[in-house]
This record gives sequence, structure tokens and C-alpha cells, in this order.
Amino acid sequence: MPHRFAVLWEPLGSGSRPVGIALEREGHVEVDVPDEYCIPQIYREPFVVGGPDMTVVKYKPSDAQYFDHVLLDLSRTFAIEEQGSVPTQQRNAMMDLLHHKVLSRWRANHQEHYRQHLRGFKTVKDRHRRYAAAAEAVHAAEPATADRSRTRVAA
Repeated sequence: MPHRFAVLWEPLGSGSRPVGIALEREGHVEVDVPDEYCIPQIYREPFVVGGPDMTVVKYKPSDAQYFDHVLLDLSRTFAIEEQGSVPTQQRNAMMDLLHHKVLSRWRANHQEHYRQHLRGFKTVKDRHRRYAAAAEAVHAAEPATADRSRTRVAA
């Protein structure tokens, strides 16, 4: 039986980033987000919902709609950016999802932010100009030959 997951994002506008995963399991839903959000790690208590006609409906973890109500509860704090399913209930499914859907995106976003931040420093700009000038000087000093473009390297 496939288990559904959702990627939870911080709702920060243009600077938003993924911060966690909600994963459906047998009999409960696991949520992995940083502790600073104070979100329960396991949802296994029934959801009691009042319908438009004041009928009370109780969703248990074994119900198909239970995961949707957990996401509805989490959507008060997070944006639900992506949903999908994992084929089996593997013990490392949560770690795989965190790695591929959250942490790898953090690393990419952090590197770009770091590059943008460094461009503002005078020393970095000067160093970049100096290295670019040195590279151009070395390239200009090399003799241009027609044979070089046809040279192949065998692996």
C-alpha cells in the first residue's frame, strides 16, 4: 500500500524554503520539522469535525481522509508545496524524503544566498577582478594554433 507524503514550506514569500515532511504511516502520520515550530511529531488522535449541517464526523488514523485533515491542520503554519506517495513503508522513507525534498534544496538555496551576499564585499570584488585579469593575461600569452582545436584525448 503506498503511503502519502507532503513537503512543508515556510510561508515567507520569495524567500520561502522547505522545512519538513509529513508522511502517512500505518495507524499514524509522522511529521518531521525543526523543533522551533513546536509541532507534534506523531498524529494519531482522531479528528472530530463538524459538518455544515452540524453533523459531527470523526476521522481515525485508519481513514483515508485522516492524512488530509493532518495537512489541513499543518497548513495553519506551513504551505503545502508538494504531495506524492512512497511505494512501501520503509523505515528510511522519512530520511530519503528529507534528504531529497528538503535538505538538498536548503543547500542549493544557501549557496546562492552566500554567493549573492559575498558579491557586496569590496575585497571579493577586487579579488575577482584581479583573478579575471590574470586569467586573461595567461590566455593572451598562449600561442593560438589551429592544431590545438583538433587535439583529442583518449580515455
